Amino acid sequence: EVFGDIMTEFNYPECTTSVITALAIFRKHYPYYRTADIQRTITHAVDYLHKAQRPEGGWFGSWGICFTYATQFALESLALVGETYETSAASRRACEFLVSKQRADGGWGE
Repeated sequence: EVFGDIMTEFNYPECTTSVITALAIFRKHYPYYRTADIQRTITHAVDYLHKAQRPEGGWFGSWGICFTYATQFALESLALVGETYETSAASRRACEFLVSKQRADGGWGE
């Protein structure tokens, strides 16, 4: 059926990174509130991002300028939970992906 999944919502890197960012910031302000639940949620979301990362280092975005958009959000959220260029292969690959896509005029686009 053509419209069988019309009301089905799928996972998106952009949405996932927004939740990671929100929970990381919330945790800084309220470090003792549902600590285990928040950590478990962040860990599960980061696992999803690792699995969703594409071989060239970026993430496929659905809400904006596709790869650049999703990848910049992923890098931001990963950094907020301690995954940086120095500590994370996923972050290194993402940084290398973004650097490789910069245009001659200094900007990005797809």
